[in-house]
Amino acid sequence: MVQSSFHVPETYDIDLDRVRALLQAEIQPESQHEAFELILGALLLIQEHYGWVSKAAAQVVAQHLHVPFARVYELLTFYGDFRLQPPGEHRLQVCNGTACFALGTPAVQRALEAKFGIAAGETTRDGQVSFDLIPTCLGICDLGPLGLFDGKYYPKLTPETVGQIVDQVLRTPRGGSQHDA
Repeated sequence: MVQSSFHVPETYDIDLDRVRALLQAEIQPESQHEAFELILGALLLIQEHYGWVSKAAAQVVAQHLHVPFARVYELLTFYGDFRLQPPGEHRLQVCNGTACFALGTPAVQRALEAKFGIAAGETTRDGQVSFDLIPTCLGICDLGPLGLFDGKYYPKLTPETVGQIVDQVLRTPRGGSQHDA
């Protein structure tokens, strides 16, 4: 197990004042044309910080950039990488880059979907677990299939081992420490 450099938020509750401050600090268009080009960057900033983008946060983006909300919402709902609902208490992500895919991501995906009764991209009804495929390479191809569970890497997943690893992750409160993966 290796700690990830990905930001794992302390809370998935979106603070709109904090969103405004993030946008003010990071997203400053110099023209109306550039404002339209920065919509995706602004949405990505929010998702990176909170793990998802609420409709209210998207409205803050539109206000900050002085662009129509319809355009912001159109982009938010067009791209499948954006989450429109908060993720579960525990986030299970599996790399689906080319190498990990070839090394067994589809079998690991089927095992996780069967275990939790949800498809990739969904959250369990109780809100405890979200499972996603990461479409881009995480850059540790020789350790694939690679899982990123609650911000920690788990290498060389198999359908046989992923259930045990996930059970261990789920026993640990989010943000808590784990020993031996």
